[in-house]
Amino acid sequence: MGRGGQKANPDEDLASNPLYAPFCGDHFDAMDFASRSLSTSSTTAQAQTIQLQQGIKSLQERIKEEVHRRQDELLRQAESLREAQSFMQGINLSVDSLQAAMRRVRAEVMQPYASIRLQTSQLHNLHTTADVLRHVLHRLKLVARLKAQLATQQEKAGSQDPAKAAKLLNDIAAVGQEIDLSGITVVEADEDYLQIASQQVHTQAKAALRAGMETLSQAEVGSALQIYFNLNELPKAVTDLVEGYVSQVERLLTNALDARRLTSAGAAAGGFLGGAGGRGSPAPGTAGSTAKLADILWQNLSKAFGDAAAAGRAGLVRELLTAQFPRLARIFEDTIAKLLQDTEVKGVEPALVEDETEAVVAAVAPFQQAYLGSCISRMSDAAASAFPGGNRSLPTSAELQKFIGRMHEELKGVGSSMRLAAQVAACVGKALRLLAEKAEYMAATGPDVRQMGGACTSAQLRNITLCSQLNEVHRSLANLLPRLPTQAAATLRAPLEAIQGVAVEAVVPLFRAAVDAAEQHILRMHAQDFGAASAPAVAGASPYMADLTRHIALCRVEYLSKFSPPPSSATASFGGALVERMAGRIVLFFMRHASLLRPLSHAGKLQLAKDIAELEAAVAENLLPLEAVGAPHRALRAFRALLFAAAPAPGDSLLLAALPRSTVLHHLYSRAPPALQSPHSRSGFSPAQYSMWLDQHSMEEALKFIRTAVEACAPAAREQPGFDDVYPVMLNLCTT
Repeated sequence: MGRGGQKANPDEDLASNPLYAPFCGDHFDAMDFASRSLSTSSTTAQAQTIQLQQGIKSLQERIKEEVHRRQDELLRQAESLREAQSFMQGINLSVDSLQAAMRRVRAEVMQPYASIRLQTSQLHNLHTTADVLRHVLHRLKLVARLKAQLATQQEKAGSQDPAKAAKLLNDIAAVGQEIDLSGITVVEADEDYLQIASQQVHTQAKAALRAGMETLSQAEVGSALQIYFNLNELPKAVTDLVEGYVSQVERLLTNALDARRLTSAGAAAGGFLGGAGGRGSPAPGTAGSTAKLADILWQNLSKAFGDAAAAGRAGLVRELLTAQFPRLARIFEDTIAKLLQDTEVKGVEPALVEDETEAVVAAVAPFQQAYLGSCISRMSDAAASAFPGGNRSLPTSAELQKFIGRMHEELKGVGSSMRLAAQVAACVGKALRLLAEKAEYMAATGPDVRQMGGACTSAQLRNITLCSQLNEVHRSLANLLPRLPTQAAATLRAPLEAIQGVAVEAVVPLFRAAVDAAEQHILRMHAQDFGAASAPAVAGASPYMADLTRHIALCRVEYLSKFSPPPSSATASFGGALVERMAGRIVLFFMRHASLLRPLSHAGKLQLAKDIAELEAAVAENLLPLEAVGAPHRALRAFRALLFAAAPAPGDSLLLAALPRSTVLHHLYSRAPPALQSPHSRSGFSPAQYSMWLDQHSMEEALKFIRTAVEACAPAAREQPGFDDVYPVMLNLCTT
């Protein structure tokens, strides 16, 4: 208790009391404290002991008070500890019970597990042993069959079948690869026999292959290759065979070009080295000796190439050389070119003349003929597949591209060989001519192809599609021509022209019908009065021109749009060329009949100028740009200028250069007096008949016809107004 009756905090009193403060430290040392207290204190040890005892007593009292104060809490903590201890005892009992159960389970399971493990090991060993025994038995059976087979072959020499023995050897080797049989006595006992049998079969295979190649027997070569196939050695055997022939060719060429052999051959033939030729033989280095050496050289080369080619004219080698003949031809040509280049010496005869070249090339002629035969067969099949002829369906885009791709592949494959490229181009030309013939029979015929005024008929659509497909064939091959040798490109031009002819002929009836319909519309202008002195203001096109422009628009929508690609001046095509001719014909036909209009007043000229503008717009919008029409459009513009110009003088080169003389003369009749009759009126022709006559005669004949009419009518018209203005000009135009 503190002063004033207040209860002090016992912990604070003890901690603040300097006497008891040292006892609160963490590193309190009793011996050190006692020593310092005795040495520094002024009191006796007994007094200090009494003080400490009082402090201990005070501390005990305070502890007792604290225990009394916290009695309930301490009792609760003690009860919790008792319950926890009881719970832990229960857990210990459960753990002990679980451990005992696990020991019992382990004791019960261990014995079956050990038994299963032992039996599994035994089963695995049994399976392994059974598998080994099965393979051993199978191998022994195969060896027994092999022995029987070889024994039969030895007994009956004529019934040898090494292919079966080879198959048995391969099966025996396969058994050894599946499982390791080393260390088994019965297996190792047969190893020596199998090695001897394998050598025997290989010897028979080599002999059969050699005999087959020498006799050019496909049956023997096939039997030998079957043996190697059964031995699982076919790729290696073929590679060795090809390498052997390559080595043979190299050896033959080396011997043929050996200078010492050439010299020896020349001497043996009575040459310049003291042979039978004696003193009269040419000396080394002279022209005669060089020529003789050249003869021997090319004889050897021809023989070497011939022998090498003969060695490969059967079986697989023939197929390889035939399929890869472009490479062989390129090697020949490069070798000959290099030889000529390396032996080019001024004043010395060339190392190779044309006859000698042909002799060397003739050595591989069988391969060349076989290659060209297969080439034309492939391309003809492609052409017949794409265009079967008759009324069958036209090829699809994929079929067409397949045919074009075949042509490109054949031509590009031989592009490096000028000689072979020309020959393959001839084969391509035959295929193209066959295609043109087939396509010609596939074109639709009948009245439907000329029908006009409505939707495109199925026959017209078929011909348009056929023309577009032939145009694609022509375009793709024509683009390839600049990259081909000159002779090959020249060979292909005629077949491509045949393709173009068939394509154009397929759609010519359609364009002819379109032009005929346009001409009928134009002829209706003669039923309209262009000579009225006073006419209402020009508000639109004439009725015939309105019908003509509608017809041209219909042609674009129903027919020209079906071409692929659509005709345009930007892309050259068969359809585009026909559209250009169509546009030119319509313009010239209109201008011809416009020049025949008579009488023609100023109002009529204005209406005619309006019609010309409408025609130009229709052509530009539906057919071609006006500048692409060319000379006919320039003539039409000049004719429009002539309508409002004075009579052209002979020196007026601008109008006369752009316009046909007959057109100028026909128009001048509209300015002449009525007594000066037009040529067709004087002869009793209608405008349509006169136009047909002009199509069938030359310009010179037309001018002569017009001059006759002018001179015949001149006396009757001489006194009429306007005669003197036009007659001299017309007469001059007819004669110049």
